[in-house]
Amino acid sequence: MKTPFFDFSDFIFFPVDEIAKLQQRLSLLREEYVKVQKQLEESERDRERLKAQYEGHEGSGFVPQILKTVALLYNNSKYR
Repeated sequence: MKTPFFDFSDFIFFPVDEIAKLQQRLSLLREEYVKVQKQLEESERDRERLKAQYEGHEGSGFVPQILKTVALLYNNSKYR
């Protein structure tokens, strides 16, 4: 017996309303992803600006210590 080229039993058919719900959810996830990416870009720009602003301010004062701590945490993969 010859087997068909396509075996349609492997396909799962969803009702049209279920497909619409999934597409809506995917769209919302895409929007959220873009929003989070923009926030990340803004945070990285702020970090670079602060880094450049305080790069020459080595010392044991409060602000340099906070910046060192933030830099260590930022580069730590545990906090990403």
